[in-house]
Formats: sequence, structure tokens, C-alpha cells
Amino acid sequence: MGQAEPAPKTPAQGKSILHYWTNLSLTRQGTVILAIPLTCLLITMAAWIGTRKNEEFTYQQIVHTQKVLRTSDQLLNVLINAETGIRGYGLTEDQKFLTSYREALPDIEPTVQELFQQVQGNPEQRQQVTELKLLIQQELDILAKTLKQIENDFRFAPQAPRLGILVEQGKARMDAVRQSLQDFKETEQELLVRRRTRLSQARFVNDALLGVSGVISLLGFAAALSLYRQTEKQMLRRGNELAATNRILAAANLALAQRNKELDQFTYVVSHDLKAPLRAIANLSEWIEEDIEEKLDEENRYQMNLLRKRVHRMEALINGLLQFSRVGRRQSTIETVRVRDLLSEIIDSLAPPAEFKIEIVEPMPTLQADILQLQQVFSNLLSNAIKHHHQSEGRIRVSGTQQMDCYEFVVSDDGPGIAEDYHDKIFQIFQVLDSRDTTENTGIGLSIVQKIVKSKGGTIQVESKLNQGTTFRFTWPQVESTSSLT
Repeated sequence: MGQAEPAPKTPAQGKSILHYWTNLSLTRQGTVILAIPLTCLLITMAAWIGTRKNEEFTYQQIVHTQKVLRTSDQLLNVLINAETGIRGYGLTEDQKFLTSYREALPDIEPTVQELFQQVQGNPEQRQQVTELKLLIQQELDILAKTLKQIENDFRFAPQAPRLGILVEQGKARMDAVRQSLQDFKETEQELLVRRRTRLSQARFVNDALLGVSGVISLLGFAAALSLYRQTEKQMLRRGNELAATNRILAAANLALAQRNKELDQFTYVVSHDLKAPLRAIANLSEWIEEDIEEKLDEENRYQMNLLRKRVHRMEALINGLLQFSRVGRRQSTIETVRVRDLLSEIIDSLAPPAEFKIEIVEPMPTLQADILQLQQVFSNLLSNAIKHHHQSEGRIRVSGTQQMDCYEFVVSDDGPGIAEDYHDKIFQIFQVLDSRDTTENTGIGLSIVQKIVKSKGGTIQVESKLNQGTTFRFTWPQVESTSSLT
């Protein structure tokens, strides 16, 4: 059977690291770049701390091993001095040779104890020192017997059997001590070599880690430089795009300002041309009624009054449309507004019936606002509450409370209320709830109110049910900024 051909690589498998890197956002690229030197720093610190501790520990072990070797050499020298002193005295009968022997004896036991303490952490060497201690004690016993034998017979011959046996035993025991010490030192030498090797390895690892950290740092620097250049190019490109967009927006704003200016002129001309014949119709109807007043019956007189009401409503509708179109398109004039005084002026201008009681709940705030637009909002809400009340007596309540960064104003009445189905419709332009034959309402007032409130970044909502009164709530910024939509 033939071997199956390998599956072709998909495009995703063939993508390089550079491709994935260039597709990352600048934020993620920056995060990766910042992580590189941080990782390098952490690796370097960890390597330095770990290697430093290991190096210091190994160095202390090397110093300790060298100290053990010096102590073993010192012990061997003391033993040799003791043995040499006995032999010299035995050959020459000269008391000065015994000086080295007597001086060596007090140092042997402390040196052995010191050596034993130094190898406490090494069980093998501790056992070796224990055996060495036994050999040394045997050697000292033989040297003491040899000295005693020499002192008993000052005329001995070197070949005297008794002394010869002691000398041979001392030599054999001393050779055993030398061999034991040599084995001990060889073990310590091997340990010293291993520890020096470990120290060299630790230093090599440290150098390698530092080298890797250096390479990582260079890569991080290169990546940061590449990212900087890439970001610079993108910022330059985006700056050019922004400049082009600003030029387009400037041209669009200029065209929009020109169109708005033309629209204002058109609106003024249209409203003037529309209101002029309406006034003429109203005046003409009055003249006709005066001329034929004796001939008019009640039906015709009602029709003439209805005609003039329709004309006045049309004029009010034109004025309302003008106000609606101008909301948010003029320069705001920000000044200090005492809402309590503003409401008093509005109520006085509306001249509500004497039976109406309008309560202003204290305290009312003082804020920085466009007084004309705030006045327009309150005027519409209060006039609607008065005009649409179903009784000759009514009660209206106005209050204001401070919120996070705005004030919430509440206008409540005890009028006929509004069905829930119409809560959204009442803010639509030209929307009225009563028949146009029974009301002179244009259906623009609440639309203007909503547009003004929203242009200030606020909200307005209605709470009402039939025969349970109506409450309007709207928010207004505490400090209004000067803005203009042209």
C-alpha cells in the first residue's frame, strides 16, 4: 500500500507569528511589549537571588571543607611531633626531644574533638573520625609504653627486643593513623572538588540566565521600537484622516449654517405671508358681523365666532411651529435663575382664575440656566394644567429636588387626568386629546417642552390616570453649558 499524502496546510496553519502580531490591537501589543522587560527583570532578579544564595552556601561549604583539611593536617603534624620526640629521645637519650612530645600531647585530644565537631553533618566522615580517634589512642598508648621502656633502661641497644617490638608496633599504628587520615582527607578533597564544581555550575547558570535576560531585553527594546514606529505611523495616518474629517465637517457645518439661515428666512417669510391673510380674514369677519349685525341670527353668529376661533388657532399653530423649529438652534444665554421668582412671574402672567390655588413647595433651587427656555417649559406645563382642568376650582403643586448632577421638577394637578394609552402620544406634535371644535389647543406645547428638556440632556415623563390628576416630572442640569446649534 502506498503512503497517504500529507494533508495540505490550511491558511490558518500557514499564518506566521508576524501575521498574528500585526493583527493584535495596539493595546495588546503594548501589553506584550511591557511584559517583556518585566519578565526579563523578574528572571534576572530570581536568577541573581537564587544563584547568590547557592553560591554563598557552596562557598561556605568549601571554606568548611578547607578548614576540615587544615584541622586534619594539624592533627597529623601533632602526632608526628609526638612520635618524632619519642624516637629522638630513644636514639640519643637527649631530653630536649621529649619537649616536642610533651607539647604535642595536650593538643591531640582537642584537635580530634574539633575535627569530630566539624564533620557532624557528614555521617561517613564522622564514622571515619571515630575510628581514627581509636587508632590515635592506641598510638598514644604505644608511645607512652615506649617512653617508659626507654626510661627504665638508658643503656639499651636499638636492637633490644622489647623496645624493638614497641617501635615496630608504634610504626605500624602510626602508619594506620596516617592511612586513616589520608583516606579522610581524600574524602574531603573529593567533597571539595564536587563543591567547587557546583559553585562553577552555579556561576555558569547565573551567567547564562543573565545572558538570556540580556537577549530578552534586546528583543523587548527592538519590539518596543517597532511598536513605537508602527504607532507613530498609525497616529500620523489617523491624524491625516481626522484632519480630512474635520475639513469635511467644517464644510458641512458651513453648509448647514447656510441652510439654517435660509430656513429661518423661509420660515419668517412663510409665517408672515400666512399670518397676514389670517388677520385679514379675522378682521373681515368682524366687519361683516358689524355691518349685518341686525340680520344675523344665533346660528350665523355662532358660525362667525367659530370662523374667528379657527383663524386664531391657525395663527397660534404657526407661532407654535416657529417656536418648535427654533428650539436648540439659538445661542443659549446662561444666567443665574431663582426658580421661585421665575414661577411667580409665570403665574402672574398666566392670570389663573381666583379659584385656582397654585402651591410652590419650598425650598426652590437657584441654578445657572437658560432662563427663556426654562420659563417656556414651566409656562406650557402650568397653562395646560389650568386650561384643561375640568372644574372651576383646581389645585396645582410645583416642587423641586436636587439629584446627583441635576434638579428634578414636578408639576402636579388634580385635573381630569390622562389615560395611560395617551402618555406617549401627548408629546407628539399636533396631538390633542379633545375635539378641535371644543379646544383651541394646537398640540405643539408639550412637543416643545420635550424638545427643550432633551436638548439640555434631561428627561420628562408623565404619571396620570383618568380622574386622578396628572404629574409631569422633568430634570434640568444644575449648571447648564453654553451651546449653540446653528
